[in-house]
Formats: sequence, C-alpha cells, structure tokens
Amino acid sequence: LEERNPPLWVSLPRALIPNSVDWLLNMKENQGRLVTVLDLHATMESILSMRTGVAQNGTGRGISLLSRIPANRTCSNAGIDPHWCGCLQYKDIPASDPTIQKL
Repeated sequence: LEERNPPLWVSLPRALIPNSVDWLLNMKENQGRLVTVLDLHATMESILSMRTGVAQNGTGRGISLLSRIPANRTCSNAGIDPHWCGCLQYKDIPASDPTIQKL
C-alpha cells in the first residue's frame, strides 16, 4: 500500500496555530482519508496565499488539507490512476490456468 499511497505527516508552524482552530479540526478529521500530493500542493498554496495576500493559480485538482476532505473520496475523485489506487484488487491465477500455461 505504501507504494501507492505513502504515509504523510504534517505539522503546522506554531505561528499559524493560534488563528487556525478550524484548520486543526479539519486536519484531525482528514486523518485516514485519501489524500494525494496534489492536496499537499494545494495546502502549500493556501498557506502561501495567506502569507503573501496573493492568490495562487493552482491546478484546482487538489484539496487543501486545511479544508475538509470528503470521507467518501475515491481514487477517481482524487485523480489517482487505477494502477496507483490502494483499492486495486489483484486476483490470484493458478499456475494451471491455460493463459499462464501459454506463457
């Protein structure tokens, strides 16, 4: 599973925490939810735009981790190709299968 969706740890800088109760709640709620590097990018853009006052022109494909990530998010919703989806189910094929025998 780590090959398809490696673990991610995020720690907000202390300077952001006093005014960020909603962010902390969202990040806590987002634990265990499906996130991607595009979401991490959107998070960095959110923080940068707050610090500079300049809106970033992101891809729009990611959801900031400071926002609520839907609990029912799927790989398809998140833009993850089927091969990289952690939900991908492999099927065992017996060595006696005719297709395997042809190989």
